[in-house]
Amino acid sequence: MSGAERIRTFMAAAKRWSSLGIIAANAVPIVCILLFGWPAAVLLILYWCENVAIGAVTILKIAGSSMPLGRVGLFLSGFLIPFFTVHYGLFCFVHGIFVLVMTSIGGGVNRLAAFDPSPLGLYRFVEGLARTEPGFFWSLMAIVGWQFFSFVTDWLAKGRYRDTNPIAQMFEPYGRIIVMHFTLFVAAIPVMLIGNPLWAIIALAVMKTLFDLGRIGQVKLDGEQLEKSNEAVDELRRKLGGQTRR
Repeated sequence: MSGAERIRTFMAAAKRWSSLGIIAANAVPIVCILLFGWPAAVLLILYWCENVAIGAVTILKIAGSSMPLGRVGLFLSGFLIPFFTVHYGLFCFVHGIFVLVMTSIGGGVNRLAAFDPSPLGLYRFVEGLARTEPGFFWSLMAIVGWQFFSFVTDWLAKGRYRDTNPIAQMFEPYGRIIVMHFTLFVAAIPVMLIGNPLWAIIALAVMKTLFDLGRIGQVKLDGEQLEKSNEAVDELRRKLGGQTRR
C-alpha cells in the first residue's frame, strides 16, 4: 500500500469513528426519551445547551488558530474572543428564552412559571433539569462531552488550527444554530401541540442526529473566502510590523 493510500485509509477510518461518536452521543437522549418519556421541550433545551458548549469550543478554536500567528494572533484573539463571547452569548441567551417560552406549549416544562429570564436564571433552570429530569444530566454530558472530545482529538491533535484563522473560526457556529434549530423548532411546535407523542419526539432526535452527521448548517469557508480572511490577517500583520504568512 502506497503512502497516499495509507493516508486515504486513515482519513476514511477517522471519518467513520467521528460518525460513530456523533451517533453514540446523540443516542443517549434517544434512550432517555424511550425510558423516561421526555416531552419535546426537554429535548430542545438539551440541544440549546449543546449550542452553548459549541460557543465555548469556538472560543478555544479562536485562541488555538491565533497561536501560529504570533503577535497578530494575540491581537486578534484579544479582540475577537470578547466580541464573540458577547455577540454569541446574546444570541444564545435570546434563543434560550425563546425556546423556553415556546416550549411551554402544551405544558412542555412545568417549572416555566418560576423561571427567571436572565443568564443566571437560564443556568439555574438547566441545573434544575439536570437534578430532577431523569437522564438529562447524562444526556447533557454525552452531548457536551462529545463537542470537547472532538475538539481535542480532531481539531487540535490533527493540527487543524494551522489551516484556518481566528476570523474564519468566529463565524463557524452561527449557521448551525440558524439552520438546525429553526428546522427543529418549527418541527417541534406541532409535536407539542398534538401532545408530545413518543414517535414524534424520537423523530426530532433522529433528525438532529442526521443534521450532525451531514454537518448541515455548519459554516465552512470555501477557498476564496478563506483566502480573503487570510489576506485580512496578513494586512493586520503588516500594520503591526510583522511578516505575512505567505
